[in-house]
Amino acid sequence: MRLVVRVIEARGLPPTDADGTRDPYAKAQLGKQRAKTKVMRKTLCPAWDEEFAFRVGDLRDNLLVSVFHEDRYFAADVLGQVKLPLTAVLDADNRTLGTQWYQLQPKSKKSKLKDCGEIRLNVSLAQNYSEEETTAPAHWASDDLASNSDKSTELVKGSSLLNVPIEVSTAVPEIYEIEAAEEDKSNAAPSFVNKLYQMFNSKPKDTEASAPLPSKLNDPSDIAEETLSTSSEAPEKQDHDVSATMTFDELLKAFGSQHEGKEMPENLSGGVVLDQVYAVAPSDLNTLLFSPSSDFLQSLAEIQGTTGLEIQQWRLENDGEILRRVVSYTKAPTKLVKAVKATEDMTYLKADGEMFAVFADVSTPEVPFGNTFRVEVLTCIMPGPELRGDHGVKAQGDGWLLTVALMEGTNLAATKSSGYSDPYVVFTCNGKTKTSSINFHTLDPQWNEIFEFDAMEDPPSVMKIHVYDFDGPFDEVASLGHAEVNFLKYNNISELADIWIPLKGKLAQACQSKLHLRIFLNNTRGTEVVKDYLDKVEKEVGKKIAMRSPHTNLAFQKIFSLPPEEFLINDFTCHLKRKMLTQGRIFLSPRIFGFYTNLFGHKTKFFFLWEDIEDILLVPATLSSMGSPSLVIILRKDRGMDAKHGAKQLDSQGRLKFHFQSFVSFNVAHKTITALWKARSLTPEQKVQLVEEESETEDFQNEEGESLLGIEDAKMSGVFSCTKPFDVSTLMGIFEGGPLECRVMEKVGCMDYSVTAWEPVRADIYQRQVHYKFDKKSARHGGEAMSTQQKSPLSNKNGWLVEEVMTLEGIPVGECFNLHIRYQLESNASKHKTCTIQVFIGIVWLKSCKNRKKITQDVATSASSRLKKIFNQLEKESIPAK
Repeated sequence: MRLVVRVIEARGLPPTDADGTRDPYAKAQLGKQRAKTKVMRKTLCPAWDEEFAFRVGDLRDNLLVSVFHEDRYFAADVLGQVKLPLTAVLDADNRTLGTQWYQLQPKSKKSKLKDCGEIRLNVSLAQNYSEEETTAPAHWASDDLASNSDKSTELVKGSSLLNVPIEVSTAVPEIYEIEAAEEDKSNAAPSFVNKLYQMFNSKPKDTEASAPLPSKLNDPSDIAEETLSTSSEAPEKQDHDVSATMTFDELLKAFGSQHEGKEMPENLSGGVVLDQVYAVAPSDLNTLLFSPSSDFLQSLAEIQGTTGLEIQQWRLENDGEILRRVVSYTKAPTKLVKAVKATEDMTYLKADGEMFAVFADVSTPEVPFGNTFRVEVLTCIMPGPELRGDHGVKAQGDGWLLTVALMEGTNLAATKSSGYSDPYVVFTCNGKTKTSSINFHTLDPQWNEIFEFDAMEDPPSVMKIHVYDFDGPFDEVASLGHAEVNFLKYNNISELADIWIPLKGKLAQACQSKLHLRIFLNNTRGTEVVKDYLDKVEKEVGKKIAMRSPHTNLAFQKIFSLPPEEFLINDFTCHLKRKMLTQGRIFLSPRIFGFYTNLFGHKTKFFFLWEDIEDILLVPATLSSMGSPSLVIILRKDRGMDAKHGAKQLDSQGRLKFHFQSFVSFNVAHKTITALWKARSLTPEQKVQLVEEESETEDFQNEEGESLLGIEDAKMSGVFSCTKPFDVSTLMGIFEGGPLECRVMEKVGCMDYSVTAWEPVRADIYQRQVHYKFDKKSARHGGEAMSTQQKSPLSNKNGWLVEEVMTLEGIPVGECFNLHIRYQLESNASKHKTCTIQVFIGIVWLKSCKNRKKITQDVATSASSRLKKIFNQLEKESIPAK
C-alpha cells in the first residue's frame, strides 16, 4: 500500500522584504518518511510537478506538506503548510482527493505571516502501478530521501541514509506490489496494513483473484533490488569493477569532477562537537582518516576496545555521482550496555583536493531502542586560516614552516629627548633571524609585515623577540623590551593566530608595552612527520627507535599539557634526587625532557627544553646512589625556571641542576638523553660527526615498550594477615634500618641490603629508599629491587602505616609493572603486648603485557609467602632477645 503525492505548484506566496521574490521548495512528510522537491529561483508562483510515493503503515498518520524559502546562510524559512489525514483519503471516492488547491497555514499562531498562499496537490492511495506512472514514475520517499535536485543539502539538514531515487517499472511481479512497513511488535500497524490489503483486493467476482498476502511484507528496498537486478545489474557491476581498479586518489578525482563548484554542506542540526586546527594539509588529513591504506581506524579500534572491524573499499556508484563505503564493527561493552554491532555508511559530499566533506550514518540496532534512531556525523576538512598580504619573501624547503605577522605595537618606551622612539623588531627561531623595518618617531608603531622562516627539520620550541630603538647604523642599540613565545605552552596552535604579547624589561614593564602578532606553524611533511623524525633520530643516535601508539602519545601530551604535534620518543624509570629521593619516570620527546611521578597520591611533574641544557655530567656509582651511576643535568642561566621545584640546587651562576639516579637501564637512558640533547643543540656539521662516532648498528626496543605511563592508582587487595606476640615498637624494628632489619632481610634472601635514613616530607610523614638483590632461592633469575617507602602514624595513634612502591630489575616482565605494598601495623587492644599485621598489594602496569591475570596471581602468591617468612623471622630474632 502506498500514498502517491504529486506536488504540482503554488501561488500567492508571501514576498520577501528585499527583492519581493522567493526561492521556494516543498517538503512532504508521512510519519518518518520525507521527500523534497527541487528549488525554484526568484518566484512567488513555483511550478514543481514532482511525484512521490510513501509506504503506508498506520492509518493514524497525517500527510504534512510544507513550503520553505531556501536561505543559503541561515535556516530555511517556513512559508506555510497544510496537513491532510490519511483517513480523509481513504474515505474519498476511488480513494483519491483528486487535484485541488489547498490554503497554506502558518506554522504557528505566533507567525507574522497570515496570508501564506496556496499549494496545488494530487493525493491518492494506490496499490497497483498505474499506466500514468509508466512514463512518469514516482520517487520513493524515505527517512531522508531528497529529489534529484538537492540530495546533499537534504542530507545535511537531517537525513539518515543516502538513498538514490529508484524508478520502479511496471514489470514488477504482482506479489511485490504490496508494500508495508517492517513489522513492529510494539504497535498494531500490521492490522491496518491487512485491512487495507483486503479493501484493495475486493475485486469483482468476474475478475481474476489477487495474489495472497505474503508471510513477510516487502519493503521498497526489496523492490529496488528486484528491479535493479533486472534492469541495472550490468551498470552496477561495471561501476564496482571500475572502482576496484582505481586508487583512492583516482576515486576522489573522479568524484570531484562530477561535483565541480559544489559548496560545502551546512552543519548538522545537532551542532558542532569538534572544531580543531591541525598542522597538516587538508588532503593529508583526509588521507589519514579515510584512505584504505591508513591504519587510523585500526589504531582507534585498539584504543576503544572495538573488535570485528570490517572496512569495505570505496566505490563509485550511480555513474560517479556517489562515492561510498561501509564500515562495521562491534563496540566494546560498557557498564550499562553489552557489546553491540555498529555500521557506518560513509558517503563523500565534497572532494575537490582542498576541501572534503564526508557524511556518516551510524546505526546500532542492538542497543536499547536502537531501531528507532540513527546517529549522523558530518566531517568537514578545510584549509586553516591564511594570512593576507605578501612581503615578497617566501619560505624555502619542506618541513616545519613558521610564519609571523608583525601587526603593531603599543605603549613602547620613549628613549629620545623628543619623547618618541624609532622601534624595530628582531625575531629569532632555531638559530635563524628576521628583522622588521624601522618605524620612525612613534610609540605606537604600525608594521603590518609578514615573515616566513625557511623550513626547519626540527619543530621549533621557542621564538625570541627583541624590540630595539634605532639610533644610527653604528651606534649601540637600546632595548625597548623583549619576549619569548614557547610553542609547547599552547595546546592549540590556533591560539597564536591573533595574540597580544606583553614585553619584558624595565622600560617595557613600566610602560606596559605590547606587540600584536599573528603566528602560524605548519608542517608540510604531513602525517609522516613522526616517522621522519624518528628515522632522523635513529641515524643520530645509532639505535632503532619504535613508534609509540596514539594512546600512549595522548597520555604523554595530557600529563605535561603539550600540543598535539609533540610525541613521545622514550621513557625511563629512575629516581630524582632533591632533599630526598623521589621515584618516577623521565619522558623524552623531540623538544622536551620531562619528569613525572605519582607517589602515594602526591604528584610531581616538570619539563624543560633541550635547548635549555648547558651540560650533562656523568657521576660514577656510589653507595648513596645504590650502586647506579647518576646524571647531572645543568641548565643555562635563568632557563627552565618553571621546573625549579624539581632541581637539586641553583648554583651561584643562576643555573639549575637536576640529579637523576637508579636507572633501570642506565646505559640506554644515558645514550638516548645525550644523543637527543646534542642532536637538538649542535650545528649540522657537529651532528654528522656525532652520527659517525655513534654508528653502532645494534637495535634495542624502547625500555618501557608501549608504556601506559603508570599514572593510575593501584587497586589494592589483602594478601597477608597475622597477629604477633610483641608490641608495635618491636614490629617496627623491621623498618628502622638497624642491624635487626638487615639480619631479617638477608635471611629471607635479600642480598646487599641497604637503606637510607628516614627523612620528613610532611607533618608526621617520613620517607626513605631501599635497595637489595634477590638470591637464587628467592628468584631463579636473580634480579634487584629498588623501593621508596613512606611511614606515617595511624589516625588512632595506635600503630603505623607503611607504604612502598617497588621497581624490579632483572626479573622476567618486571619492567612491565610497579608493585605497591601497604603495611598496616596496629597494637591489639584486647591483648596486651600483641599486634596485628595486615598487608595489601597492588600492581600498576607500565606497559602492555600478556597474561596479566596470571602474573598478578603469581605476584600475590609470592608476596604472601615472602611476607610470612619475613615476620616469622622477625619473631625468631625478637623473642630470644627479651
